[in-house]
Amino acid sequence: MTWALGLDATELFAAIAPVGHNSGARRGSATRDEALAPTEHLSASTPENDPELLLPVWSFKGEYDVDGGPELTAGSTNLEAMQVWTARNGVSAAPSATSTDSTGRYQTSAYTAADSNVPLVQYTVVENSPHAYLPEEAEMIWEEFFSKYSRAADGSLYYEGQLVEKSEQTQFTDLDGHWAQTAAENAVAQGWLNGTSETTFEPDTAATRGMVVTVLGRMAGAAGDASAAAQFTDVAPDMYYAPYIGWALQEGIVSGTSSTTFEPELDITREEFAVMVANYAQYADLALAETPISLDRFSDAGSISSWAQEGMQYCVDTGLLSGHDDGSLAPQGDLTRAELATILSRISAA
Repeated sequence: MTWALGLDATELFAAIAPVGHNSGARRGSATRDEALAPTEHLSASTPENDPELLLPVWSFKGEYDVDGGPELTAGSTNLEAMQVWTARNGVSAAPSATSTDSTGRYQTSAYTAADSNVPLVQYTVVENSPHAYLPEEAEMIWEEFFSKYSRAADGSLYYEGQLVEKSEQTQFTDLDGHWAQTAAENAVAQGWLNGTSETTFEPDTAATRGMVVTVLGRMAGAAGDASAAAQFTDVAPDMYYAPYIGWALQEGIVSGTSSTTFEPELDITREEFAVMVANYAQYADLALAETPISLDRFSDAGSISSWAQEGMQYCVDTGLLSGHDDGSLAPQGDLTRAELATILSRISAA
C-alpha cells in the first residue's frame, strides 16, 4: 500500500491511498506519471498529477505480502516503485536512515535529499504480516508523516514550517560522468529501465533478451500475457519479463531461440536487438527518419547473420545503431545497458 500527500485546497490536506498496487508499481499505463497516479484523488489539480512538484510518499509492504514480500531486489515491483518515487522527489536512491518503532513491528527506511533530514519518501516493512496496510496504521501515517507537511498556493512544499527544495542529484553512483548518464537516468525516470540496485545502474553491463523485451513492452504500455509464453520452458510465469515475452511473441516482435526456449537471461547481441527493434517499429508504426547507409562500409559486414540483415539495415539507416571506432558494426557483440538506454531515448524523441 502506498500513501501520497494530496491537496484539494491550499489549507486542506489528505493522505491518499492507494497509489496503484504492489508498492505503487505500474498498472500497465503507457507513461510513468499515469501509471503511478493514485487510484483516487481529491481533484484533477492535486499535486500527484504534477510531476514537477514534490510529492511525499510512504509505502508499506507486509513481510509475507505478494510479489516476494518486501524485498527491494532487482526486477521487483518494490524496487521499481521506489526508484520512481525517489527520482521524482530528487532524493537519494539509498535510504539515509532505518528505524524500528517501539512495538518492533514496523521497520521504516527514510529517503532524504542531500544535506536534509526531510523524509520525502519512506518505505516500511510490516513484520509478521501478509498485509501492506492495517487499520491501526492510519493514526501513525498521519501523525508521524503527513501532518508535518503543508503546501503553499504556488505548490511549494513545507516540512514543519521549513521550505523543502527539490535536489537534482545523480540517483546511481556509477552513472556520474558516464557518456550515457542523461539517457540512462531518463530511461529510469520514464519507467523503461530499472537500476541493478538502489545505487547502481551498471551501464556497461550487457542487456539480456528478457530485459530488452520488457523495455519494449513498457514503452508500448503493454499489459502483457505470461500465458502466451508458456511454450518456452525457460520462461517462468512469475518472472518480470514473462508477460512481455508473451506479448512480444503474439505481436510478432520476437521469436524463441528454439521452439521451446527463449533464453531470457542470455546477453543480447546487437543483431538480435536490431531484429527486435525493427519488428517493434513496424508494430508501433514508428516514423524514424532514415538515411540509407550501405552495410558494406563496415569492416565486419560479412559477419551479419542472414536473418538479421534487414533489422541491422533498419537500425543503421535510422541511426539507432552505429559502428565502432575501428570501423566495425559488431553484430555478434553484446548490447550494453548504456547503449540500450541511448537507443530508447532516440526512439522516444521520434
